[in-house]
Amino acid sequence: MALEMDQKYQDILDGSIQMFGQIGIRSVSMDDIAQELHISKKTIYQYFKNKEELIEAMLQHHLELDLKNYEAICSKENTNAIDVLLLVSETVCKHIDETSHAQVFELKKYYPEQFSEFWGSKRDSISSRIKDNIKQGIAQDLFRKDLDIDLISNLYVRRLEDFSGMCDEMFKDYTFEQVFKTMFESHIRGISNTNGISYFEKKKEELNY
Repeated sequence: MALEMDQKYQDILDGSIQMFGQIGIRSVSMDDIAQELHISKKTIYQYFKNKEELIEAMLQHHLELDLKNYEAICSKENTNAIDVLLLVSETVCKHIDETSHAQVFELKKYYPEQFSEFWGSKRDSISSRIKDNIKQGIAQDLFRKDLDIDLISNLYVRRLEDFSGMCDEMFKDYTFEQVFKTMFESHIRGISNTNGISYFEKKKEELNY
């Protein structure tokens, strides 16, 4: 029975995420979800007491998926700190490029409490990963030993926070990928020692980065 309950929860969540992406978060009602999934609204309320709680579950799902993807990258054999950054940059670039700016706008405007909690958790998660990555790179003699790890991780998160706005207003003559990769490369070069820069140049050629 528990497995069946979990599957029903996931089905409702997956269906809602798909509708939010296609139609828009604000435009989708609980009635719309029930009709689309061919279930009663009462069934939805057995799992989510209101739309806000459903949105919170959607955002938590995104955080968990993001962490799962990151852990999969880090678990690859023979992967050093720069490899991790390059693989993460590819994943993040693809994810942000596919994310609807209208959906982010709706979350910020109409569900600010849920978005604020989500971004706070995401900010902490990114900061923690950057700190771990820098420590790994220092141990592997790829990153400089004189780095202020806390400051760099905070600066990195702040640049990501401002990233969408920068692309919209200041870099409209460039593609998203161009801006993001340039920002990411400046991060790697700024923290790498000569060994790290040499390795990065080699990987750039291999990956046509």
